[in-house]
Order: sequence, then structure tokens, then C-alpha cells
Amino acid sequence: MRFPAPSRKAGYSLPEIMVTIAVIGIMAAIALASFGNVTDGAKLAQAQSITAKLNAAVKSFDQTNWDMPTAADDTATTDELKVLRSLQYKPAASLGSFNSAAPFYSPNWNPTASNSTQDYRVMWNGFNFQLLTPGTVGQGLKLLFDGSDQSSPYVFASNYQIEGTR
Repeated sequence: MRFPAPSRKAGYSLPEIMVTIAVIGIMAAIALASFGNVTDGAKLAQAQSITAKLNAAVKSFDQTNWDMPTAADDTATTDELKVLRSLQYKPAASLGSFNSAAPFYSPNWNPTASNSTQDYRVMWNGFNFQLLTPGTVGQGLKLLFDGSDQSSPYVFASNYQIEGTR
């Protein structure tokens, strides 16, 4: 008499499933660590790009009109805002020798001040903007990467004076 061979059901054994889950977990941990580095690198690249655009706007303003004679103030962001608003200003009528090609920088950027070492910030040093990365001490305009600092164009007072025209 012959006994039938034991039937094997299709599927995976418990050890095979556990090994597969462990391998997937290790790969996910590696991917998450790499993703964190990618986002930090992207933020740094975007912050450097914003700083370069601000400095290009300052250079265009200087070449077209006059040097931006705003002294650096390490204790507040009033100097950064004065320079930024001068770059964003577009006079309604001719303003003497002021070039009507303004604004030199997007008037939709409305940053806030920050001295947190957790933030990316741009600081005016008297000649141009410099980037302050997280971990660096200093006061500057906070760079946000979610677009929340982009809004309606800044509204200038009717008696607004551009830096250097006083």
C-alpha cells in the first residue's frame, strides 16, 4: 500500500517572511536617512540662490542708480528691510535720476526678522547680503521654503524715500 506524499501548500514560511520584512526595514532606514540629507541640501541650495538674487539686485541697483549707502546694524533687521524695500520699490512717476526699470527684486517677498540659530537668514553687511545658515549666530531676514513669505506686493507709503535719496 502506498501512502500519498504529503501535500505542500503554496506560500512562504514564517522565517522567510521575517527575513523579507527585516531587509525591507533596513532599506527603509537607509532611504530615510538619505532623504533627510537631500532636503537639507535642497534648502541650502535655495537659500544660496535667494542670497545670490538679492546681491544681483543690489548690484543692478548700484549700477543703474547709486550705491546703496546703508550701514550694517547687527542688532536689528532695519538695515536689511531698508535695502530690500528699496530694491522692491517702483515709483509711480519719474523720481529724478531713479531708473524706472525698478523694481529690482520681487515686491511679493515679505520676510520676517529672525535671530534663531535654527533658521536660514540673510543679513546685510553694509555692501551685500550674506547667508546665515542654521547654527550661525546673527540677526537677519528669515528664509522660508514653503512660500508663506510670498504674498501681495508690499504697499509703500506715499512719502516713501529710497535709500540714498535723503
